[in-house]
Amino acid sequence: MTNKTNLNYASVTHFQADSSGVVDLSEALPSCKSYAQPDPMAIYWTMKPQEGSDERFWALNIPNGLFCTYEVFQDHLSMDQTKVVQPLVSDEVKKDYMGPGVTREEIRVRVVEYFIERVFHIFFHRMAEWLEHSTCHQVRVHTRR
Repeated sequence: MTNKTNLNYASVTHFQADSSGVVDLSEALPSCKSYAQPDPMAIYWTMKPQEGSDERFWALNIPNGLFCTYEVFQDHLSMDQTKVVQPLVSDEVKKDYMGPGVTREEIRVRVVEYFIERVFHIFFHRMAEWLEHSTCHQVRVHTRR
């Protein structure tokens, strides 16, 4: 799975097809025993970042979408072997994040920095006003033993 910018994730899971050549992910368990309960989404949550990919799954190229390539191999192969062995069948599916005609405008606001700046400004401004109008500028700290 890739967005062709900063994400490149992959998963290899081994299944045994039935006599019709079908693997039903809602019923099938992987022969590699990478998980114990049938789960159609397991081929996604078992993905790991590949070399050059961000570790965190955070898409930086939203308009480009996400590309998922599904490959079926004859034998049980390692991740490295899948890069050099020709698959029996392969298909790529694109998942769009935005519909046709939708545009994305990036807005960068430093909300936290602005908030902290305003709080300190108000606090110190009020403190200065209080000190200016106060007749007592001595602060006492009481502690109990």
